[in-house]
Parts: sequence; structure tokens; C-alpha cells
Amino acid sequence: MAGDEIQVALPAATVEAARAIAEAVGTSVGELAARGLRNEVLRRQLAADPLAEDDEWLDFAEEAEEDLRR
Repeated sequence: MAGDEIQVALPAATVEAARAIAEAVGTSVGELAARGLRNEVLRRQLAADPLAEDDEWLDFAEEAEEDLRR
């Protein structure tokens, strides 16, 4: 699976924008595309089966924020 390749036809402006972003962040267009696909898969998984709420999360976040201020 890791060696599978696909080709996608995109408008030239989209390709140039992707190349500029990839260069700015020091990665390849392929890596940006792979990351985008992983993010979309995760978004759909979470939308279908959301994570349970963590009642202690807000307390933890507020404590961490206070620690950063010190």
C-alpha cells in the first residue's frame, strides 16, 4: 500500500499554490496531499463516532495555562 501511486488532474493555480505551500513548510506536495487525506479521514471518523467528553479536560487546560503564565 505504501508504494501505491495515484495521479490527479488539478487546475494549474491549485498546483502552484500547493507547491508554494510545500516549499514554505519544507515538505513535498505529495506529503501535503497525504496529510490532507489523513485529516479528512479522521474528521469523518470523529463525525461518525465522536469521542466521549472528558470532564477533567477543562480543568487540566486551565491549570496548564496558569503554569505557562508563571
